Parts: sequence; structure tokens; C-alpha cells
Amino acid sequence: MWLLVVLFLGCHQSPSSSYIKEGNEIVLTSGKVKLRVDLVSSDVVRIWLAEEHKKDPSFAVERESWDKVSYTIDDTPNILKIKTKDLSIRINKSSLSVDFYQEDDKTPISLGDTSHEGWSSGSPYVYRELKDSEHFYGLGQDNKEYLGVLDRRGTVRTLWTGQKISRGRVTADIPIPFFLSTGGEGGGYGMFFDNSYYTEFDLGNTSPTYYSWKAKGGEVLYYFFKGPEFKTILDRYTALTGRPSMPNPWTLGFIQSKCAYQTWDEIDTVVKTMRAKDIPLTGMAIDFDWAEQLQNYKWHPRWGGQSPERLKGYAQQGIKFLLSQSGPMIQKTSSIYQEGLARGVFATDGKGNTVTCGYYDGDLLDFTSPNIEDWLWSHISHLYDEGIGGWWLDLTEPEGEPPQTMYQGGAAAKIHNVFSLLSSKAYYNMQTKYDLNARPFILTRTGFAGIQKYGVAMWTGDVYSDYETFAAQIPALLNSGMSGVPYWTNDSGGFLEGYYKDNLVDHGLLYERWLQFSVFSPITRAHHVGLSEPYNFSPEVEAGARKYLKMRASLLPYIYSYLWETHKTGMPLVRPLILEYQKDPNVINIKDEFLFGKYLLVAPIITEKTYSRSVYLPEGTWFSLEDDVEYQGGTYLLKADQHTILVFVKAGAIIPRAQGEDLTVDIYPTQEESKFTLYQDDESLIPKFTETEIKVTKEKIEIHQSNNLFRPKSYLIRKHLNNKIVEYIIETDQKLNYVLKF
Repeated sequence: MWLLVVLFLGCHQSPSSSYIKEGNEIVLTSGKVKLRVDLVSSDVVRIWLAEEHKKDPSFAVERESWDKVSYTIDDTPNILKIKTKDLSIRINKSSLSVDFYQEDDKTPISLGDTSHEGWSSGSPYVYRELKDSEHFYGLGQDNKEYLGVLDRRGTVRTLWTGQKISRGRVTADIPIPFFLSTGGEGGGYGMFFDNSYYTEFDLGNTSPTYYSWKAKGGEVLYYFFKGPEFKTILDRYTALTGRPSMPNPWTLGFIQSKCAYQTWDEIDTVVKTMRAKDIPLTGMAIDFDWAEQLQNYKWHPRWGGQSPERLKGYAQQGIKFLLSQSGPMIQKTSSIYQEGLARGVFATDGKGNTVTCGYYDGDLLDFTSPNIEDWLWSHISHLYDEGIGGWWLDLTEPEGEPPQTMYQGGAAAKIHNVFSLLSSKAYYNMQTKYDLNARPFILTRTGFAGIQKYGVAMWTGDVYSDYETFAAQIPALLNSGMSGVPYWTNDSGGFLEGYYKDNLVDHGLLYERWLQFSVFSPITRAHHVGLSEPYNFSPEVEAGARKYLKMRASLLPYIYSYLWETHKTGMPLVRPLILEYQKDPNVINIKDEFLFGKYLLVAPIITEKTYSRSVYLPEGTWFSLEDDVEYQGGTYLLKADQHTILVFVKAGAIIPRAQGEDLTVDIYPTQEESKFTLYQDDESLIPKFTETEIKVTKEKIEIHQSNNLFRPKSYLIRKHLNNKIVEYIIETDQKLNYVLKF
């Protein structure tokens, strides 16, 4: 914990009623310090405390000017009130502390007047009142909490990215300085601290009466988002920092990886075996040592010069490939090193010397260099021509960065947390300049606010292969989604230390349970230092993997449609129950079950040799996905054998499934009308698409297509009712509207 010497800004000065306003900007001054209030919208506010309001552009927020907002100002001797149609902002003119109230100007949302914001020993801080009922979510992915953490109340979250390998935890850390709070009387709200320096959030750990934010540099600059619904806050936050990219469909199937494939013959064997065993496969990843040198981006001779034709051939089979960049470092022995040195693309020690770091002892690239994209593209463009599907950006903390490192954009203290954001942005920019219709896919293991707009999926790093570590993956996924980073994956079965209990039998059982969970993750992927293909363990594990990977393949229309919602609003596909049932006190800290879209609830089994578990179902009627058994909201102890994951469907659900050229639509009708929007597109960056609204009542189903660009040959309607399924077929033609009465 830091020793804090609190500065009470302006506490010995007489209050002044003077303020300056220009457009959406209102500035108050107390002594040498100025408080600037920017109205981003009627329910989003930026607070900026500094001596001078001059700063570098935000790493996360690309547009820092906003449309005109209507507001009024009420100037009293001690308090300045700024009111919009949705919010009242009260500023203590002596201390420059800020309180946020509902539009009625009576109900507090978040109070700062009983606490303070300012500097201590040159470090910015914010203290705010903590309500008894307040709970916190988000702040990225934390690699310090054993078995993972969902509700962050009572914890200290340190934002300084770096891989830490420890059992029962994720390995990668994602420092996102954004949280959502359930709040108190005034309801939920969100806060985004736009500061890239080493940061500490104390969320009621030191005291139950306040929480705090402190950083080792930068300014007091934060955004306040009024809720009360978390969905609204995520929408506003991703509108500010960037909407999540729309993914390539191939990334949503099954991606097979290991450390590492050595030849095309080895890859051929994997693909042929997966096909022969009817196990879906849409992508593969080639790990660190594929290149001739670390790193010169040229295929090693062992690949036999066959890579262009193999990549093309596999693409025709529906399989795309990720390539690892082996870390953002170039070894001095690389054939392209001297050219990079001449172009000034390496970080230095501040004295003109390059810095060496990373697992492979290369010299660190500087993604703030103005030359980096042109220089790097000249060496990797041939790989896009050959047809790679995307990049696996490893070691992007960056791993092993010396503290004295200097980038052209600033010192390591400023750049460290945003390094992965900047490197992902560079790869995204290079590919989209090359192909205006491309949807880049980048797999990386850390990031910062705003990274979601660069085609990025996070993975949890080099994790151990055991059940405790498996359990930690689930809350990491949930808080990543609540941090505006919806695309996430992990090494199914674990990565490190050989096989669980040093044998393939026990490891296979762990792998199967882990893969069951990963099937209901945003990105499904297996990776290990050894065997990681689902057919390598036992016939029973293989059959279980086949069952759920084929289920995921059938659910791709459902998944893709929800990711269109993610792209438009920031709402993640995978959701903690608190995101949909914010008023239910039972779901505040449920971290071992989750929602897959709005209507599927998934409850993995995460402990060894366990064949039942307690499941909480929120209010309403639910059905078991496996056998249509009906449950009412409540807690149940339910059985699930080794080859089964518990999945439930809420009444009212409409679930589209792929079936060749046809589309199966499973419906679970209720007394109320329910709707689902099916989304299909041409997979381009700015897509041509069809939205199909499916509306269901007890009496009928209505289907309305926005156009005929994409439509199935027929709709197979499967109505689940009273433990039986009734089927109907709708043949399609050139019409846009279809009605079927039950």
C-alpha cells in the first residue's frame, strides 16, 4: 500500500463563484489547480484536474470532442451545480471535489465531497465514498487472485501488466482502468480513469467507507458513466473507447494449436485425423519457431517452401492459420535487424542503446516509432499475400522490459501498460490498409482500454494444467467482458508442466472438462506444450469433445448474431449473471456459471472426479438443453457425468442453429412475445448484411428478413413444449415475410 499524504485542494481559500464555460466545457479554479468538466453526453462526464489542461492525445479515446449537450448552471456560494436532463453534477468550489446525483438533484449516485481528489508527492489520486451495498466489476483480467475473482469489493487491483505463472490463477494480466459499480441508493454507475501509468484501485480493502484510485504518474482524469443498468454503461464506455470489432466467422469455430508444429506433414496428419474423426476444425496456430530466424518473418527451410500453396489449399477447406510473431523483439542475428536499427524502430535505454528482453533475448521494438508500420509491413506483407488468417502477438507486456526503457512516445512508466494496445493497433492498421475489406484477427495476452476495436482476442497466457487453474479462467473471462474486452480464449487443458498427474488418462479428463467450458467461450481453442488434439487421450474423451465441438458448430448462427450485438453495443456474448439480473442479490458473486447470450445458462464442473454441482437459476422458467427437463428459478443440486456440461435454456429463447443450407430454429415459447435478430453478412470490414427478425408468440411465429442477400433454403422450426418437440418447415422463396401459425 502506498503512504498517502492527502492534499486538500483550496481548503484555506475563500470560495469563489467564478467559472468559465465554453460549449460543453466548464472550468473552475482553486489556487493553481483547475477543474475542467466536459459533458460528453447528458449521462457521461469527463472530470479533469490539473494545473494546465494540456495533454497528449488519449491512447484509448480517439475522439476527445463531443456534440453539444444542453445543460444549466446553478451557481451558489459554495457549490456549482451543472445539470443535464439525466444528471446533476455538484462541485465544491473550495476543494474541487465532485459529486454525482440523479437528475432530480436529490438522489446521490457517487459522492466525492466527503473524500478528495488531487496529488500526493506528485502522484494523482481520487478517494470516493463507498456504499455498504456497493460491488465492483471489470478492471480487466487479474493474475493475482487465487481461483479468480468476479466481485472486486474488498480487493486491491494493481494495474501493471506482466505475466505471472502461479497455480490457481490466470497467467496474463489485462490492465483496464474501467469498472462498473452497483452503487447505492442512486443505482449503478461506471468509471474510466484515462491514465496508463502504474495504478492501484483499493476497493474497500483498507476501509469499508471509501474506495480509491492512485497512479504513479499522469493526471486526475476520469469519465463518469451514469447507469443504472450495466448494459447502458458498457454501451457508453465502448462508444467512447471503440466498439468491439466484428470477428471473422472462422475464428468462432475450433482453433487447434500446440507448442509447436514443425512441418506441414505434421499439420496434414492433424487435419486428416480431425476430418476422419468428424471433429470440427476451422483454424490452427503455428507457434514461435516457424521462422528462419527470430525474427525475420521468413519461413524456415524445414517447411519445404510449401507454405503459400498449403495456406491456400487449407483455406479452400475452411481452415485458416495464425502465425506467432515470437514476441515484439528482433534478435541481433536476424537478417532484418540492421535495417530496423537504421530506421529507428527499436526502444532504447535513454542513452541510444537498444534494450534486449523477452524469452528469446531480442531487441525490443518501439510501436510508438513513426516508422514502425512501414518498416514492419515491408517484411510481413508477403505472409498476407500467401493467405495467413491473423497474428498471434506473444510477449506483448512487453516481457522482460527493463525499467529504464525509453520509447519515442515516452518512458516505460507511461508506455508499458499500453504497449500491447499499440502493437495490436499497428498490425490492425497494416492489414486494413492492405485490404480495405479485411477483418484482422489478433490473438494477444494483454491490452488496455480501447484494444477491443483492433480485431483482438485475449488469451490467459501460459497457464498450468490443473483444476485450480481451470477454475480461475471463468471469472477472468467474465470480468474481461465487463471491461469492454469481449473476445477471450484460453489454453484448453492447460499449457504448462507436462500432463496433469503425469499421465494422459487424468490429463484427458481435465482436458475434457476444460474443453466443455471453452466451447461456450467467445473463442474455442486448445494449446499445450505436448499433445493437445482431442483425439489423443481416450475414445470417451474424443467422443465428448466431438459432441460439444459439433454443438458449437451448430450454434454459430446464434453466436454470430450475438456478436453483432457486441459490435453495436459492447454487450459481451459471455455474461456474468449480474449483467442480466442486476437486481438479483443472489448473483452478486456467482463466478462459476454464466450466460451464453441472453438465454443460455452454462454451469461447468471445475473440480476433479465431480459428477454433480449446485446450480442457481434466476427467476423464470428454464429447460435443460440436453433433455428439456423444466425448472423454475432457484438453486438445484444436479448431476452431470464426466462427458456432460450443464446448460439451460430460458423460456422465451429463440435459438437458430446451422444445418447445411437450412436453418433450424429452436423456440421455447412463453406467455409473452419473444424476439431474436438473426444476423448474416459477407464477412467484410464494412459488411453487406441481412437482419432477420424472428418473433414468437404462443399462437404463431413471424419471420421478417431485411433483404434477400442471405437466407436459408428453409426454416426448420422446433417448438419445445411439455417435454416434447413439434417440428414445422417453412420453405423460403423471394418473399421477405413469413408467418406460421401453430
